[in-house]
Amino acid sequence: MKLIASYDSLWMPDEVFISYARSDREKVMPVVDILRDTGVSVWVDEGKIDAATLWSEEIVDAINNCKAMVVMLSQNSTGSDNVVKEVMLASENKKKILPVHLEPTEILRKHGGKTGAELKAEGK
Repeated sequence: MKLIASYDSLWMPDEVFISYARSDREKVMPVVDILRDTGVSVWVDEGKIDAATLWSEEIVDAINNCKAMVVMLSQNSTGSDNVVKEVMLASENKKKILPVHLEPTEILRKHGGKTGAELKAEGK
């Protein structure tokens, strides 16, 4: 009888990766708390990445291992190079990407205020 499981069998990836602009942290963390309170496993950069770990390496690993990404949309996040890179990586890895609008953003205004689903239905 094996009593000690390997590290790999104990490690479970987080279900959801949260992509956001650091300046939106006060708006984002209540959403993270709600997700966690309902039992959703969430990876969010909370400033706990130690100096020995490359920030980008940990982000890439978290995105590669998550089931879905929640991207917190705001004027800050749509202008953030890091958020754009995170969303691109998630898209390349065929992750589900769920937008949460913290405020109206330029992304929607550029398309006449229509959502991605509405644009897709119109063939754009």
